[in-house]
Amino acid sequence: MFTSKSILYIPVFKNLRCISLATAMQKNMEKTDKFYNTDALNELSKEDLVKLATNFQGKYRQVLNKNQSSNSKLEQMIKRFQPRRKRKITKKVDFETCMYRRIALKVAYLGWDYEGLQENENLDDTIERILREALRRVRLVPADRSIYFSRCGRTDKEVSAFSQVIVVKVRSLLATGPGVITANAAYPAEEEDQEEEVEEDSHELKNSNEHSFPEISVPEKNGDVEMTDEAEQSKTPEINEEDPIKIEENEYEFTGMLNRVLPAEIKVLAWAPVENEEFSARKHCLGREYRYYFHRGNADITAMNEAAKLFCGLHDFRNFGKVNVVNCVNYVRRINHFEISFCDDDKEAGPYRMCFARIIGSGFIYHQVRSMMAVLYLIGVGLEKPGIITELFNIEKHPKKPWFGLVKPHALVLFNSIYPDLKWRIVNQDAQRVLEHFQNYWGNLALKSHLTFQLLKLIENDETIAVRGEDGHTHTTYKQLACDLQRDSLLHGVNKKLLVDCYNLNKDSYKKIMDRPVGKSLEEHLEVARKKKRKIAPSNSNFKLPTMEVEATEDTS
Repeated sequence: MFTSKSILYIPVFKNLRCISLATAMQKNMEKTDKFYNTDALNELSKEDLVKLATNFQGKYRQVLNKNQSSNSKLEQMIKRFQPRRKRKITKKVDFETCMYRRIALKVAYLGWDYEGLQENENLDDTIERILREALRRVRLVPADRSIYFSRCGRTDKEVSAFSQVIVVKVRSLLATGPGVITANAAYPAEEEDQEEEVEEDSHELKNSNEHSFPEISVPEKNGDVEMTDEAEQSKTPEINEEDPIKIEENEYEFTGMLNRVLPAEIKVLAWAPVENEEFSARKHCLGREYRYYFHRGNADITAMNEAAKLFCGLHDFRNFGKVNVVNCVNYVRRINHFEISFCDDDKEAGPYRMCFARIIGSGFIYHQVRSMMAVLYLIGVGLEKPGIITELFNIEKHPKKPWFGLVKPHALVLFNSIYPDLKWRIVNQDAQRVLEHFQNYWGNLALKSHLTFQLLKLIENDETIAVRGEDGHTHTTYKQLACDLQRDSLLHGVNKKLLVDCYNLNKDSYKKIMDRPVGKSLEEHLEVARKKKRKIAPSNSNFKLPTMEVEATEDTS
């Protein structure tokens, strides 16, 4: 099958040049300098070959998507802070003797160019990986230890978050205080108690020499950390006793330290001490608010809003998400509030008027929000009736989910998360930097958006260019064509690719959801997992959150 000098090419994406498997091997195995020749490949089992190919595919998926031309966000961050000359470090930090602190970070990120929140060993551009490297970069955590995260909720590829909460243990200047612990408590020698958390919420350090950051000089004096001018700005000043949030003197200002390292799309908005050692960002979140933004197009927003109310309450959402028995077997969730509104009062914007769905609940299953929005959009354009929601909630009648697509992820955002007991804080100077950064970031995007919209309106109103009809004889103009499309097309151009469905979205050939093929039932998924001896999530693995009233959450959003 192979020759000793043969090169196997794997075409992964259309219109992209193929990547040599030999090149992939060399990159992937540079740690061991191990190469597979023909004999070695023939000796591998089918399982090992599949694992090898899967690893290569995942490792180079990010590069292939970018046509192998641009660096990842992680590499850009590394190069940006790589010193031109070797810095003199007066004294290295002794992470074994310093004090640590359990803190929560409120992180905001625009996830359009990222591979999701959860770290994947084959991908550089995940939010968690960049956050972990940033923590190591500013020497808040040891470079040779695993960093354990507890996060509010996972977000998929291209999904954003404005209120992602992550709990982590970092180095502290204080000897005592809320959340302050010793090095042994932060990084115990035997971490048997955290074994269950390792699989879900931690990252075992791999390739520690790869993407390593230069250390920052933080000299020590008289047992205390002597701060440089830049580091001095990253200390939290003493706040008046009358202030409702008392901020300790001489503590690091973690937001400023991290934001100087993080990429433009990821910033820490605030931090808070966490005194409860059992605190979990996922389990102790009292409510999450997601928002999905889209243009009105030709959709009936009133019909969508009325249908959205059917989602409210306690339901089994297995037909509105992805069933994965390894992580979850209980798909009952509560939606407290579901409303679709316009973003502004510009009624003359027509199909270009921006809308958003506001969804508040105690928890969500994988792909739940995007699945619900997909069904609502089909209702909005008249392809489905609102009764489809009630039908899909009837698990006894429909135990197997019919095939239907998802809306695009780039318009989805984790807008708010509720933690009444956390007292968020940030110093004025760092807060000003965050504000000015996103003001500038928005300004650049808004200018491009405005120019694009002006070009669009110019084309839509053009009556000077003759547009030849399909019969080759009749002629029209761009302006008349735009009016015809607005009147006759089911999907407006602004939402043409909003929903990626299994079937054509037109009235003549559309196939109703309840008439489509179905997948496996939950019981069948469980049976497959047992036959393959996979670990199945316990039935009580989902934390039972208290009922949250909508009124209590509206003030916090």
